[in-house]
Amino acid sequence: MASGLFGLTAGELSTNDLPTDQRMVTLKNIHLEDIGIYVSTRYETFTGGLVGSAQNGIYIDNCSVTGVMNVTTSESFARAGGLAASVLRGAVTNSWTDVDITAATDTNHVYAGGLYGMDNRATTVNCYALGSVTGNSTNNNKVHIGGLVGQAGGVHINCYAAGNVVSHKTTTDVGALNGRSAGIAVDYNCYFNSEALQQQGDTVNVPAVAVGVNANDSAMLKNVSGKTKAELGSEAFAQLLNDNAARMADTVTEVDAYLETLQERGFVHKDYYTGNDLLTWRAQDGVVGFFAESAPELPFDDVSAGSWYSDDVAFVFGKGLMVGTGGNHFAPALAATRGMAVRTLYSMENEPDVTGACPFADVASGSYCEDAVTWAAANGIVSGYSAAAFGPNDGITREQMATMLYEYAKYKGYDVTKAADLSGFADQGGISAYAVGPMQWAVAQELIFGVGGNALAPKAAATRAQLAAVLHRFCEAFA
Repeated sequence: MASGLFGLTAGELSTNDLPTDQRMVTLKNIHLEDIGIYVSTRYETFTGGLVGSAQNGIYIDNCSVTGVMNVTTSESFARAGGLAASVLRGAVTNSWTDVDITAATDTNHVYAGGLYGMDNRATTVNCYALGSVTGNSTNNNKVHIGGLVGQAGGVHINCYAAGNVVSHKTTTDVGALNGRSAGIAVDYNCYFNSEALQQQGDTVNVPAVAVGVNANDSAMLKNVSGKTKAELGSEAFAQLLNDNAARMADTVTEVDAYLETLQERGFVHKDYYTGNDLLTWRAQDGVVGFFAESAPELPFDDVSAGSWYSDDVAFVFGKGLMVGTGGNHFAPALAATRGMAVRTLYSMENEPDVTGACPFADVASGSYCEDAVTWAAANGIVSGYSAAAFGPNDGITREQMATMLYEYAKYKGYDVTKAADLSGFADQGGISAYAVGPMQWAVAQELIFGVGGNALAPKAAATRAQLAAVLHRFCEAFA
C-alpha cells in the first residue's frame, strides 16, 4: 500500500548509474499544508506526505509538507516519511517538512524519518525537517527512525533536523539525523537539535547522537554537529548554511570522490544533484528556513497597497532593478522607455564592466543607460533600430520588451524553446516578424498575457508597472 499526494512515482532509471536518456519524474513547487494521513493496514505500507514510494528516478525541488501522519501495520513493514516513505535514485533540493510522524508495527520493522523512511542512492541538498518522529514495534531492534531518515543509503548535504526522535521499543537505530546509515551513506555539513529528546525504550540518549548505527563504520560523516534549539534558529546558523551552499561545488567534488571509492567495495553510488540553484536560508521567528525576503518599505506615494502592481514594484525596487522617477514617485502609468528596460537587465546582471564605446550615436555619453546599452549590444541582447540608432527615450512596446527578455534569456542559457500558439489572439498578425518567436515564448512562460478584447497589443507601449510585473515574473521563473 502506497499513500501520499502521489502514492507511487516510477521513473526509468533502473540502474545505479547517472541518467542518460531515461525519463525521470519531476515534482516542483508543491506545498502541502496541514495534511492528516492515517493509515492502518495488515500488510506493508509506504506512506509519505508528497510521495509514498518514489522509484527509479525522481527530482524534487522546492516542495514542502506540514501536518501529521499516523501509520500502523500488523504483519509487515511500516515505512513513513514527511516528504516520502522511500526514495530510490534521484535528487531532492530546497525542500522541507514539519510533519509529526508516528509509525508502528506489530511483528515487523518500522522505518520512519522527517524527510524519508528510507532513501537509497538519492542526493538530498539544502533541505530540513522540523517535526518529531515516533516509532514502535513489539520486537526489539526493529524500529529504525531518524530526524531526517529512518534508514539512510543516500547523500545528504547542507541539511538539518530539529524534532524529537523517540522509539517506544529498545533499538540501536535511533538518530537525530539517521536511525541507521548504510555503508554507502553520506552526511556532509548536516546538523541536528542537540536539545531535542532522543529516546529508545526507557533509555534517553545523552548526548544525542547524529546516527544511531553507522554500518561497518563506513558511511561518510563530515562536519556533522549538534546545535542548541536557539542556535538552529539564529541568523548565524542561516549564514552558516548559506556559506555552505556557496561552497557547494567544492563539497560535491569531495563527495563524488568518496562515492568513486565505493566501487572498490563493489558498490555503484552516484551523485544525482544537477547543480540547480539553491534557495537562500533566512531566520524568522526562531526557525531557519526558506522564508521570503522582507519587502522593503516603498518610498512611493503613487503605489497603493493592494494595487495589482504593488508586489511587483516592491520586488523590482527591493532587487535594485528599478527606482523611482523623483519626488517620491514611481510613476506606474508612465510609459517605460527602451533605455529603462535595458538598464533593468544590466542591473539584473550586477552591472558588469564594459569596454569600448557605445555603438549608437543617440545614446548620450555619461547617460544613465550608456553602459547598459553598450553591454547589451556587445552581447547580442539588443540591436537597435539601425547601426547608429537605439532610441533610448522611445517608449518600449510590448513586443520589444518580450524580445529583450528573450535575447537576455538566451544570453543566460535559459530555456527558450517553449512556444505558445498565438492564433487565438485577434491581433496576432500584427506582431513584427522579428518578435514572433519572442512573443510566443513570453506567452508560453506566462511573462506576458493578453489584454482586453482578446488582444496581445504587441505594439502598445508598456508602462513602468507592466515592466515591473514582467521582470518580477521573469525572475521568479528563471533567476
